[in-house]
Amino acid sequence: MSENARLELEAAAVVGHPNEAGGILVGVHTAGSRPWIVHAVEIPSKNSGGTHYVVPDHHRRDIVDRLRRQYDLRLGYLGEWHSHPFDIGPSETDLASIRAIADDPNAGCARPVLLIARRAAGGYVLDALQLNRRSIRPLDLIAAGPLPHADAHRRRSALLRRFRIIVMR
Repeated sequence: MSENARLELEAAAVVGHPNEAGGILVGVHTAGSRPWIVHAVEIPSKNSGGTHYVVPDHHRRDIVDRLRRQYDLRLGYLGEWHSHPFDIGPSETDLASIRAIADDPNAGCARPVLLIARRAAGGYVLDALQLNRRSIRPLDLIAAGPLPHADAHRRRSALLRRFRIIVMR
């Protein structure tokens, strides 16, 4: 998870308190198919209170498309996040919502991530879960920094090809 995504998420949780805040997770999958959360976008919801938050309909695709145009075409929808104003982990409703995302063909996310920011002493603790087939597994969050520029890989590959040519001659 990028540090910026974590800051975006925590700032929204603080401002939304004592209600739940939430939104979507946008990023990429690494070569090992691990999610790399680059943005945690807040989506204000009229269906939010002290014990619930529902992402408003029809916002996911627009936000992902905007971020792709603005930052990087590799970005995609990874799942959702929301805050809990108390130190309470994922609920049964939260687990049902991650399964619903996986079952929704319009979401385009077969292995969604659910991130819960629960308020604890001194700030927020993040619980990350991912649906893997039909089981939900916890994820370890690693501070990953920003996504490298898309052309960095092409430049590195071109440099390596040139190096191989020089060495082989």
